[in-house]
Amino acid sequence: MQRCEYNNCNHQVENGQHLCLFHSNTKSKRGDEFLVEFLKHFSTDKNCRGFIFLDSYNISFNNDEIIGIIDFTGAVFHHQFTIRELRLKGQIILNNITALTGVSITHINLAGYYVPRSPPTHGAIYIHQSKLAAFVLWHAEFDANASIHASGSKFENRLDFKYIKGGSIIGLQFSSFSNLDYEQNETVRLFCHECTFNQKITFKKLISSIEINGGDFRGTTRMEIDSVQAGGVTFKNAEFPSTAHILVSNIEVGHIEFLHVIFPAYKTKFENIRNANDGLLVDFKYSNLNKVIFDNSNILNIGLYKSEFRDSIFLNNDWGKGKSKYKLREHVHIGNNQVPSKQIEEMYSQLRSSFDQMKKHKEAGEFYFHENELARRRLLKEGEYLKSIIYLINRVFLGYNQRISHSLFWFFFALIAYTTYSLALGLSIESNVINLTSLIEYANSGQLSLLISSLTSAFVFSLINILPVSWLKETVMNKVHIVDSGIYVILLSMVYSLFTIGMLSSFVTGIRRMFKRH
Repeated sequence: MQRCEYNNCNHQVENGQHLCLFHSNTKSKRGDEFLVEFLKHFSTDKNCRGFIFLDSYNISFNNDEIIGIIDFTGAVFHHQFTIRELRLKGQIILNNITALTGVSITHINLAGYYVPRSPPTHGAIYIHQSKLAAFVLWHAEFDANASIHASGSKFENRLDFKYIKGGSIIGLQFSSFSNLDYEQNETVRLFCHECTFNQKITFKKLISSIEINGGDFRGTTRMEIDSVQAGGVTFKNAEFPSTAHILVSNIEVGHIEFLHVIFPAYKTKFENIRNANDGLLVDFKYSNLNKVIFDNSNILNIGLYKSEFRDSIFLNNDWGKGKSKYKLREHVHIGNNQVPSKQIEEMYSQLRSSFDQMKKHKEAGEFYFHENELARRRLLKEGEYLKSIIYLINRVFLGYNQRISHSLFWFFFALIAYTTYSLALGLSIESNVINLTSLIEYANSGQLSLLISSLTSAFVFSLINILPVSWLKETVMNKVHIVDSGIYVILLSMVYSLFTIGMLSSFVTGIRRMFKRH
């Protein structure tokens, strides 16, 4: 290690190395003023390492410009150390440092500037193999070539990035953080690879993009993502501990992606995820969402493809309107995406299971309807015509047992059709034969009472023919019967009876589901 060649530097030799101790009581000038002059000189001097800062310093450069390197390699900061109001073309290097209280850099302008050195460092701010109680970077502006690079470091109490502008990259690798706070940074891409997160993570008012890949969240107690205004957030290959609380809220623009992520049950909540155009805001892929809560959100803004959400909890959400009612976004955009129909069917099956567990059987029935409708269309495309026809019959007549209006319509349709058919053949009512012609004559002659009486008897006859109630049927049949009682009439009556019984059964099932919903 080289000797620090500068006046007022209190030298000390430890383990054969020359160290430079700074203490306000040993300087002729006030400590902060001295350090400003020292760092200006130091940035253009040869590398001089091994600083020990015994006091706290708040150093302002008054927006003076420095070209070169400010290298704190091996430094020890006993108290808070702050650099502010600096315009730097070069690098600030925090390599193998120890900050017992913390380091803050605020109100700075960093420009990319090549400084030849060996070994090479990356970024305008370079932090490597260091241990800091806290690191704060506020109100920083980068040019397109400037960036922050941190690797193999430990931030014990706080890592704080706020109000950063410019086309820079914050690259964090193999580092450990406690209380990461990342807020309102413009066009700055945060990339964190194989990082360890402890205590609280906060992302607020995001205008930039964030990617966290392979993080260790075992020490995480809480994570909040609030108000993504642009850009995007990506989490890959992450598992949060069961004790952590996760809150993602107030997302109206931007894009958040969770890929291979496992969330803690009952302690994860996504709320106020919505915008007016049904764009994709939060996208889950291959993630575990069991016992995760979705509240006050538009489900069309959420992608659930290939994720596990059979036991998710859905509260007070919007499920589309009109033709999109109770449809997943993957279903609404089925022609525009690569999601196979069978996968969407499985997604509806999961939703149905989730809502049945929550006793929301009406919504569960809607998902069951869409699941079967997709299956019908898929079978038709696959050439499974017989199965597709069976699904079609179920849909038309029963609404997959989810539409009581279908069964009710076809019941009355069959009742009217059978009554009309009976009148066409002729009904004997107490030895008087009535048919369609006689009904028309009653109507034309104004014999309304006779017309109503005849129609009532005809409909009662049709109703009685639904069920084989022998005593009632025999009583009525002695007074009312079809004039022509050939074999085809008997067969038709049997078909009519079976069909109407099926419609009534479907109707009763639907009514039971309605009462069960409450």
